[in-house]
Amino acid sequence: MLWTAGLNTYKMIISKTFEPISKKLNPLYEKHRYKVYHGGRGSAKSWGFAEAIIYYLTNYSIRVLCCREIQKSITDSSYQLLVDTIYRYGLEELFDITKTKILNKTNGGYIIFEGIKSNTSKIKSMEGIDICWVEEAESLTKESWKILTPTIRKTGSEIWISFNPFATDDDTWNMFVLNPPKDSVVVQMNWIDNPKFPQVLEDERQAEYENGKRVGDMAVYEWIWEGKPLGQSYNTLITPRMIEESKNRVIMPNNEMPIAGLDVARFGDDDIELVVRHGNKIICRETLFSGTTDEVAEWAAELLVRHDVNICVVDAAGSAGVYDRLNSIMRSACEVVEYNGAFAAKDSKKHLNLRAESWDLMRDWVTTTGVLSNETKWDELSRVRYTYKGKNQKALLTKEQMRAKGIKSPNAGDALSMTFSRDAKKKEKVNKTSFLPKNWYG
Repeated sequence: MLWTAGLNTYKMIISKTFEPISKKLNPLYEKHRYKVYHGGRGSAKSWGFAEAIIYYLTNYSIRVLCCREIQKSITDSSYQLLVDTIYRYGLEELFDITKTKILNKTNGGYIIFEGIKSNTSKIKSMEGIDICWVEEAESLTKESWKILTPTIRKTGSEIWISFNPFATDDDTWNMFVLNPPKDSVVVQMNWIDNPKFPQVLEDERQAEYENGKRVGDMAVYEWIWEGKPLGQSYNTLITPRMIEESKNRVIMPNNEMPIAGLDVARFGDDDIELVVRHGNKIICRETLFSGTTDEVAEWAAELLVRHDVNICVVDAAGSAGVYDRLNSIMRSACEVVEYNGAFAAKDSKKHLNLRAESWDLMRDWVTTTGVLSNETKWDELSRVRYTYKGKNQKALLTKEQMRAKGIKSPNAGDALSMTFSRDAKKKEKVNKTSFLPKNWYG
C-alpha cells in the first residue's frame, strides 16, 4: 500500500481538519495487517472507523470493501455512517454518492458494500482491495473468515475488524482477540473512551446498570456496555434446569384448543417434526425422517385429524410447497398458518424477529405452566443461544449459524415454538375426517 499518515492532526483536502475522537483510534493511521477493535455500545468505534476511511479515501486512491456476514440491503451496512461523515466534513463535492457505492471523483478511489454469506463467489473474485472493514464481526464464522482473508491479498492491504463480542467461544473472538495473527493491533474501546458519549446513551447505560444490580446479574450490562463476552452457559435461552423442572410440573385444565407446529427439514440431515400443544401439555410429538412434499403434507394431515387440531403453523421458509399442499388438504377443517422466522415480531421493540419472539414465549411457558413429557429428547431446547441486536432486541443464533458451529438444529423445539406464534382460540367443531385424502401417507 502506498499511503501512510502521521499520528497528530490530519489535514484533509479543502482545508478540513480532522482529529480522532480518542487516542485509542490512532492505530487506524498506523501500518498493520489487522486492526481489531472490540468493545461495548457507545464507544465510537464505528464513528472512528468511518472517519479514518473517509480520510484515506479523500487523500489517496484506494479501494475499500465494507462487509458483514449477512447484508440483505445497503441499509444493513455502514453506508449511511460514511455518507454522514462526508457531509459532516463538507466533502460532498468530492464524491459521487450512489445507492450502492461511494466514489472519489478526483482520484478514482471508492467504497463498496457486500454481504459475505450471500455473495461468496463475488467476494472471492474481488481484486485490489486496500482496506476491508468487517462490521459486526462477532457473527462471522471460521468458514467466512476462510473465504474473506485470502481475498484481501493486495500487497500492503489491511483488514479492519469492529465488533461487540458475543460469546467466549465465538470464532472471531478466538481468532483475533485471544489468538491474534501476526501484525495485529487489538484495541478494546468502551463508552468511557468516548469523550462525546451522548446523554441519551448515558441514561440507557445507567438504567441497565441499575437493573443489573436489582436482579443481581450484571452479565448483560457488562456485555452491552463493557464489551465482555457472555459465557456459553449464560446465553442459553432455555437451560437444562428449566427443562427438568417443567417435566415435574402438574398438568392443569385449560380452555385452549390444540395447536400444532410443523418444522419442515431445511438441510439434508434434518428431520421433519410435528408437535401438538394443548394448553400447558404436549399431546403429540412425531418425527418423519424424509418424504416428498405430498408425503409430508399427508402425514401431517393425518396427525392433525387424529388430535383434533384447529390451527397448524407451518414453517414455510423450509418448504412453501408443504404449506400449500397441507392447506389444500385441510381446507376449513384446520387453519393452516404460514410461518417464517424472519418475519417481524409482534413486539418488535423486544425481539428482532418472529423466531426470537416465538422461542421467548415458549421459554416463558416452560418456566411457568408448561409440562414437557418425561423424555430426554426435549434436551435439545437447551441448544439455542441468544444475543441482542439493535436497541436491545433479543435475537437467536440462526439455524445456519448453529450448523456452522456444529450445533444440531432443534427441530422439535422450533415446531413447539411455532405454537406460540398464534392464539389457540376456540372454534366451531368441524368434521375433519372428510377432508383427508383417501390414502394418506403413513
